[in-house]
Amino acid sequence: MKDGYAKNFLIKEGIALPLNHPLAQQKLREFAKKKVEQQIEQEALLNSLKSHNGKVLIITAKMTKKGKLYGSISRGEVAKLLGIPEEYLELPAITERGEYEVYLRFKGEKVAKIKLVVEEEKNSK
Repeated sequence: MKDGYAKNFLIKEGIALPLNHPLAQQKLREFAKKKVEQQIEQEALLNSLKSHNGKVLIITAKMTKKGKLYGSISRGEVAKLLGIPEEYLELPAITERGEYEVYLRFKGEKVAKIKLVVEEEKNSK
């Protein structure tokens, strides 16, 4: 944007403020503070994801006699068990008994690997 447009229109119409205006300085400080807070949250999330590395998660589900699930294990279920947002979870299609590798991703990079074991739910009679 050209200086003339800012001075002659945006500032004059009250759409923008000059950078030396106290309110503009306050907004800049708020923006910087929010940016630092977001960075701290991202680091905490990354550390949380990394803390799951090497874990073994065992899930029981109802199955047919051949070991096929009556449904599937969803990303949401696994994410809930781990206590993380599901968008960070890379999960293969799980439709039968067995062991699966699950990856936690942060900004496209694999940061943790979890072993997911799916077993048959025992009837409690």
